[in-house]
Amino acid sequence: MADQSRPVLNVSGSIAESLTTATRVDLALTTTFARNSDNQDVLLPLLDCRLIGKRALSDAEPAAFFSGILSLDNGAYITAMLVDELARSLDHLAALTEGPAVKHELDTAQIREWLRNATTRLQHAESLLDSIDAASSG
Repeated sequence: MADQSRPVLNVSGSIAESLTTATRVDLALTTTFARNSDNQDVLLPLLDCRLIGKRALSDAEPAAFFSGILSLDNGAYITAMLVDELARSLDHLAALTEGPAVKHELDTAQIREWLRNATTRLQHAESLLDSIDAASSG
């Protein structure tokens, strides 16, 4: 979550009513067995995924606004799509902020830190796939 010392920004209307802040993401590995096309039991890795947060105008405690069980490969796909869409949004924001008259309240240092951390963790996750492949083929 962002630094609480940042200035408070007020929005209204449908944006204010819909704006949701994610305060936590819980991913838990769970597994089961499935049968493949050769009728053999194979391990099926799954992610129990919950996005926890709250609406900006709500005084309620944070709660799950998404909860579901995903296949591990679908979790990786969603991660890739989130990164792609974030990059596309930043491309658009960069185009909008060209020029001296546009001011923003983004904590770009925090965003950079989150992106660096995500890059490091994604590289680590990719390297783990080699170990998983090696164990599976052995």
